[in-house]
Amino acid sequence: MGYDNGADAPNGKRQRTSLGEKTEVHHGGKVVEHPLGVTVKEALACDAAVAGRLDNVVVPLSHKIFGSEVTLEPVLLSSSAGIRTLVETLKFMLKIAKQETASQLAMTVGKPIGSSYYCHFYDKTNGKTYKPTEDDLAKMKSAMLKLIEEGLPMKYMNVSCKTAVENLAQTGAGFTAGVLKECNRSQIEIVECKGLYHVPQVPLMANTSMVPKDSFNLSLFKEGFFLEHFR
Repeated sequence: MGYDNGADAPNGKRQRTSLGEKTEVHHGGKVVEHPLGVTVKEALACDAAVAGRLDNVVVPLSHKIFGSEVTLEPVLLSSSAGIRTLVETLKFMLKIAKQETASQLAMTVGKPIGSSYYCHFYDKTNGKTYKPTEDDLAKMKSAMLKLIEEGLPMKYMNVSCKTAVENLAQTGAGFTAGVLKECNRSQIEIVECKGLYHVPQVPLMANTSMVPKDSFNLSLFKEGFFLEHFR
């Protein structure tokens, strides 16, 4: 998607116009001029926004606007798009927490079941399933809460596919890493936090402090556990 440059701007209006180095942003019934390259966060000036809807495409708050004329609306946590942003952020935070508390294990996050995602661990050395304990989940949840308290930025950047594959292998993101190995692209967009990478399916929140502490829970289920979230 190329959030950090104008090459893939969703509105496709990157040409210079009579506005010169300005962009007209239609927001909240008003039209405001901003410098080209203004971020969605700056243009929205809305503390409650977790992402932005730019010309009907949901983008992260760090996305830079290069269109000559765009329509912009905030994406709030209470909306369906806001929940998707929360979930994608929680998935990454869970991976970071797992790496900090159980680096010897790999983790797979499955498909959604209602307002939960079923996750399971396996040993990196022998591939055997590891059944988590209440203590394991308590440590991971504590690590996730600490991430919120630390207020760490979620940075969008482009890296080589080789670099991304090597980094993702640390957390056991085998499927994603495998797909990237087959990718013919030289660069891939990732989100970075605490030295770990995440390949975003939808926009993430700009900072870990934006995640409400009561928006998630971890609970044991069969051989794995559920990552539960707001709905």
